[in-house]
Amino acid sequence: MLEWMQKHRKYLIATVWISALALIFAMLVEWGGGGFSAGSSDTIAKVGNLNVDRSEYLRAYNYLKNLYQISDDSEAQIFGIDDEAFRQTVRTKLLELVADDIGVTVTQDEIADSLMSIPAFQVNNRFDKNQYFDFLSRSGQKAEFFEKLLGKEILNEKIQNLPLFSPSTLELNTFLSANNISDDIYIKILKRSELLKNENFDISDSSIEDFWNQNRGNYYKPSIYKIAYVAIKPSMIDIDTKNLRQFFEDNKTKYADNAFDENDESLLNDYKIEQAKIYAQFASTFIDNYLDSNPNSQDMDKIVDNNSFSVLNLESINKLRESFISGAQMEKGMIPIRYAELAEDNKNVYIQLLNNLAMSNTNKHKTSKTSNMDIIEGDNIIIVPHFITKVGRIPLEFSEVKDRVKNDLLEHQMQTKFNDIAQLKLNEIIQNNSNISSMQHLGFVSLADSTQQNQNSIIPARNNIKVHSLKDFELKNAIAQIFRNNNKQGLIFLNDEKTLLYVINQQNMPKLDELFNASNNAIDEITQYKTRDMRNALFEYATSKYRIIDYRRKD
Repeated sequence: MLEWMQKHRKYLIATVWISALALIFAMLVEWGGGGFSAGSSDTIAKVGNLNVDRSEYLRAYNYLKNLYQISDDSEAQIFGIDDEAFRQTVRTKLLELVADDIGVTVTQDEIADSLMSIPAFQVNNRFDKNQYFDFLSRSGQKAEFFEKLLGKEILNEKIQNLPLFSPSTLELNTFLSANNISDDIYIKILKRSELLKNENFDISDSSIEDFWNQNRGNYYKPSIYKIAYVAIKPSMIDIDTKNLRQFFEDNKTKYADNAFDENDESLLNDYKIEQAKIYAQFASTFIDNYLDSNPNSQDMDKIVDNNSFSVLNLESINKLRESFISGAQMEKGMIPIRYAELAEDNKNVYIQLLNNLAMSNTNKHKTSKTSNMDIIEGDNIIIVPHFITKVGRIPLEFSEVKDRVKNDLLEHQMQTKFNDIAQLKLNEIIQNNSNISSMQHLGFVSLADSTQQNQNSIIPARNNIKVHSLKDFELKNAIAQIFRNNNKQGLIFLNDEKTLLYVINQQNMPKLDELFNASNNAIDEITQYKTRDMRNALFEYATSKYRIIDYRRKD
């Protein structure tokens, strides 16, 4: 593998500068050129003997948000961006450890070659050190720091860019056969409301109290976070023509050539967001200097949802701007610091804010200055939070939650009974195959008919499979689960109200002449799968050898 890396050195340089562009973008996006979070000393995980710093996680998190064009942290949580960013940072550390194990290193010459090949640092296709130093100045980074990160990108590319492993004929036929099997399937939809309509359930007072005693840990008043914050609305930022022109010049690849002259709305919006983030840095320092660590509870905002945050008025924003321009320290009282309470289980506030507060509480033996918490960028709002304290959960007495416990007990009994009846009906099918006559016959179905369909399937999707009580996506998802299951008969729990019972009557393998008709795309895809498996083997080796400790708060 090392010989292959040396042979393809130029190729690696090309792929590295693509990664470097992502790195540059992440650093600039993070704080609009300020590199604010990069100074954080918080450790969110440990891989082997290497720490994963919060700043590394935030670079991955912000890059992914922008890659998928996700505007706020709530949406990012839905798509699992935070977990993916964490996996990527851990994966990077594993790569570093693997590289050390097999003797893969990065030389200063390789870093220099890659640096000089990055288009963002070139003028007329030649490296321009002024472009490079301008980037460092805008991102608030030193050359040594950036080049160290670039070296890590080169190392990652070396490890991940394994040569392609072409599949053998046996592997090709096996893979194509396995992914193009068609099953003759019978199904039956079981509905909870129909199966339980004649059932009785025990929800007596004694049963309710017994259920509460077994599950009392689930009934409590949630913890309350007390925070200080400053919130800025980017839409209130005034436009400075000179600064706007500089912003446009620095980011002109993102906009049309006439965007500045035409006052392009996207350009103006992005400029205001960047300015708001820069002002937020000064606000964070202001909070650190003048925080009241024991505010009067009567002065606390009650945060119900994201609209509950109070934003700075135009006068306060201008004071931040003047402080930014002059570089002078702001005096106490120049802008208002807001204090607020919010519950740990509040689903209506930015999830990233709650995650940050949970982490700050976990690391409360360390400083909890604002600079150790990333800002929250929401829908036309920038929030600079500061963790003060957390009031723990308060257990609720039985009398306070009796009605809620009663509902939970009834739901538990109904779901348990529904599952038992569904399993009983499945057992009847298994014992007496003639019962399939009462089931709906889908006919022969393949993976192409599921949510896992792909354009390289030998057997095309039928696109005419309909089940009256299921939506199209529910049916496709159920078919995918059937193919993942190793049993000829089984249950697919679609939701609390519906379960799908299935029986595979027979199975067809693709014919040999169909395998010969596999497209080049299918063969290329299998080659990629095999190469991916080789890469995964590297990580299996690394994860089995090196312990991964996750310091993030889970509750």
